[in-house]
Amino acid sequence: MVKSKMNCHTGNPLVFEAQGIKVYAGGTSRQGTWVKMKPYPDVAIGPVDVMRLKVTRDVLPEGWACTEKVNVEKMPHIIGIDWPDYGIPANLGKDFWIALVDDFKKNDVKSVSTSCMGGHGRTGVQLCILAHLMIPESDRTWSDVAQLINYIRDTYCDHAVEGINQQEYIAAMTDLPVGDSLFVQKAHNIQWNDDDMGSIWDEIQPKKKAKAKTGKAKAKPRKAIEGKAYKGKNGKSQSNLKKYLTKGKVLQKGYKLIELLDSGGGDRFLWIRNKWDEVEIEDALGYFWVVTDLDDKSECCVTCHKDYHEMEMYLNTCKYCLASEARGEVEYDKKKINGASAAFIEVRIDSEDGFVEMRKLSDTKYFDDLEMAFTGVYTDDFSNEETERFHGNVKKNEKYGE
Repeated sequence: MVKSKMNCHTGNPLVFEAQGIKVYAGGTSRQGTWVKMKPYPDVAIGPVDVMRLKVTRDVLPEGWACTEKVNVEKMPHIIGIDWPDYGIPANLGKDFWIALVDDFKKNDVKSVSTSCMGGHGRTGVQLCILAHLMIPESDRTWSDVAQLINYIRDTYCDHAVEGINQQEYIAAMTDLPVGDSLFVQKAHNIQWNDDDMGSIWDEIQPKKKAKAKTGKAKAKPRKAIEGKAYKGKNGKSQSNLKKYLTKGKVLQKGYKLIELLDSGGGDRFLWIRNKWDEVEIEDALGYFWVVTDLDDKSECCVTCHKDYHEMEMYLNTCKYCLASEARGEVEYDKKKINGASAAFIEVRIDSEDGFVEMRKLSDTKYFDDLEMAFTGVYTDDFSNEETERFHGNVKKNEKYGE
């Protein structure tokens, strides 16, 4: 059973202490990271997109005597890493982590803050590597990465480290065996049985009816899996598994929100058009399932302090707070912004003036770019010249996306 993130860690708990250095952990969406610590740590590590370089809001004239009288705490040494969510660092090898621990010793570091947005995946990777390099061998309770991750989970949070790619990265940085995989992906609470059901894509296709001796069509009987029968309203059997999976709900008319089951460190959620063939998408992107609600609330807004689905958030703030600030139309009960599902809204914030722009994805080039990235089948929206050039590039490179 997957444990909920609803009531896991908040703040900046102390995870371990080694060589006189205290190592803390937290996430921006859970009231954590170094900006919430008093006093500030000596060093703050985390993905560059969630690291804050300044905390004071005072704007004071340079050179004035009053400016020199402001009490400002000693700022930590900031280490911002190019590190995508659910991924691994783009350019940090084993030598970096070894040198980092040596720098702690040379610079008399006494406290370190590790962080990311949720304080789970990327934070867990940092904790695992630092624990292995800093805790004396005689005190280690692990012999492979799986055991190391479980050590961090036991002392910090059950959700530390969130993918096999991160587990393998820890192994490469520590020279430890990977150990047992701690990540088994399942799309639903149903365990698919290929012997009985065929692939999921076969299942969601309409069933062909066989002719019975009476001349009437007879539907092929369905088999229950793990004792679960497919039931619709009033106890009637579902004739279409697709309805069973989606429960008839849609987040945005004309589109589906899908969750990729093996994102490989890239985008975990993607919107697709209903007209696109799901088999083609599976071939290009791997297995996925259709998201029909936003009830999986794993992120906390730093403004209203309420929990939301990942797709309702922009960085560490919910889209509803951003829309209210930008005078947008918010329907909280329907989870809509400007008439569209919050998950269907693109947010952009100008880094200089702070202007918030919110648009429906259908008003952007999102779907055109995605379509060109994974398939050349549906090109109605493109000119003949663009279509021919796309197919020519595909043939030349022998696979899509290159």
